[in-house]
Amino acid sequence: NFSWPLAGRITSRYGTRGGGFHHGLDIAGDMGDVIKAAGSGRVEAAEWRPLYGETVILDHGDGYQTLYAHTSEYLVEPGDFVEDGQGIARVGSTGRSTGPHLHFEIRFSNQTIDPESKLE
Repeated sequence: NFSWPLAGRITSRYGTRGGGFHHGLDIAGDMGDVIKAAGSGRVEAAEWRPLYGETVILDHGDGYQTLYAHTSEYLVEPGDFVEDGQGIARVGSTGRSTGPHLHFEIRFSNQTIDPESKLE
């Protein structure tokens, strides 16, 4: 299981949303709040992605990855090893975003899964 990357109100859950599918969990935060690694692992990416904006992806092994989107600042670089709970980025509103928040995904074998099923 994974730990919560940000303490805040959930503003959008995983699943069908409007006419589409929301592949993660949106957690409200204040601009600049520290986003924490949901588990230990290696930084696979810290880069701009369409829609997601400034994004960090961690590889936790055993087929699991976590993705942290719309950030304002990276606190890690690709190749870094991070511990569970370590600061990896700051809350922002980059990419397709309507305000400061974290879009958080858990992927298993390259497929998104409901983050709330794995968070404790």
